[in-house]
Amino acid sequence: MSEENKATKRPWWRPSIGVTIFLVLFGLWWGVPTFLKWRADAQVKELCAKDGGVKVYETVTLPPEKFDQRGIVRFSLSKDRKLIFNGNYQLINIIHYYDRIYLSLRRDQSEIWRLSDGKLLGEAVSYSRVGGDPIGPWEPSYSGCPKQLSFSKAIFIQESK
Repeated sequence: MSEENKATKRPWWRPSIGVTIFLVLFGLWWGVPTFLKWRADAQVKELCAKDGGVKVYETVTLPPEKFDQRGIVRFSLSKDRKLIFNGNYQLINIIHYYDRIYLSLRRDQSEIWRLSDGKLLGEAVSYSRVGGDPIGPWEPSYSGCPKQLSFSKAIFIQESK
């Protein structure tokens, strides 16, 4: 090998400009969204630990015919688009979005009120994150807590026969 070829030959460990550009673009495409998604998931866990879950302030005992086969009280939609059970209880759902550029954080709060005296019987709060994935053909990922919020079972208790 001539002296000229030895001087212009690049060492095997030095990447080319094309490889460097590819690695930078891949880092932006995959790394940044993954980091933002990880931070949002940590925020969801923190918020769930703070005020997520079910809180029951009063229970109501009802006859067995008021429950479905799974033991859940079914609310129906009234004329004014409110969820009402038996004309005396109302289920209210409140959703608050904390939108981000690539993902969405969401707080869901459900409350059951007794209409006769306006008393709050219980509430359930959950948090979730949707999206934040690198751009691609796949469905957006989801993260949320707490996992199970069947709080109407905790408020409405089936009367034993």
